[in-house]
Amino acid sequence: ELRFPGFGVREARALVGATAETRFLSTLRTDETAYQDSADYEPGPDVPEDADGGDYPAVDLLAKWENLASLHTFQFGELSDEDYQNCHVEGEKAHHLVKQMPHLEELYLLAHRVDGNKLFALPMPNLRILRVDHSYVYPLKKLAENPSLTKLEQMLFHPHAVEEEIPYGLPELKAVVNSPHLKSLTQLRMRMTIMGDPAIKAIVDSGVLKRLKMLDLANGTVSDDGAELLARCPDAKNLSFLNLNCNELTEKGTQALKTLGVKMDAANQHESTEGMDEDEKKGMEFLFMGDIEWGSCRPFGLAYRPPVADRRRNLAGEGVRGERFLQESDLLRLDAV
Repeated sequence: ELRFPGFGVREARALVGATAETRFLSTLRTDETAYQDSADYEPGPDVPEDADGGDYPAVDLLAKWENLASLHTFQFGELSDEDYQNCHVEGEKAHHLVKQMPHLEELYLLAHRVDGNKLFALPMPNLRILRVDHSYVYPLKKLAENPSLTKLEQMLFHPHAVEEEIPYGLPELKAVVNSPHLKSLTQLRMRMTIMGDPAIKAIVDSGVLKRLKMLDLANGTVSDDGAELLARCPDAKNLSFLNLNCNELTEKGTQALKTLGVKMDAANQHESTEGMDEDEKKGMEFLFMGDIEWGSCRPFGLAYRPPVADRRRNLAGEGVRGERFLQESDLLRLDAV
């Protein structure tokens, strides 16, 4: 296993230059990919000074590493012991890396703007764990239609925040739980939604609870009606863990779920969104839990955020400019891998 706390041009060059030494490497983790321009590294034939590679040239270099095909586990972005963390990694080119990993079993993409349309259509016949956090759009119908994903066991999603559209909705959920290809799925996390009780009905009706061991719909709009529907489903007792943190349950719904005898998180409930239209719901604070400045669910209260046009942030300005680079003496000794 090889892990880079910070990953820039220097680290990428070291990795690409150690192709022979890393030919048996099976796990690569890059916690933070550095935002860089030509002033931050020495231009060369691999990264010319006038390269049109954007602000993350290390990713383009990594795509040239010949041993991507040997990886079984790939992590792009910080994965900490915390349940969730902020993110300053851009994932627009992640699919270019993943398509060169035919043996991939575990994929962790903790990055903004992952191109799900391209990623979810890739053949990944050995994939068991798929975690995509901090993205904005999740085209899960395309994933559900991917015939190569028969071994996928864990599907874990936590979007960054809502922009113009909800990251996923009821049609996407129905596609996943009714997919003829996702028959190995045992853990499903779809946080930050406004699907509410219809999501519970879709899950119950699909029969997926016969095999699910973990269901996580935190930061949503499930009410007591949905909780009671779930509690009445005998298959729900197969769950080892249920997460409905930050939904809109009252004591009545929580007590109904307790009858399942399942380990559960139902803390930090917010007030009901009943009567709100979709645009009003999209402004609620619980849909912005990936943005740490707004990352709190207020018990029995709602906070409203202004429209998207009034709160846009310059993501490029948040990029890391190399301050977390490893010092020369700290560089991982690739020849020891």
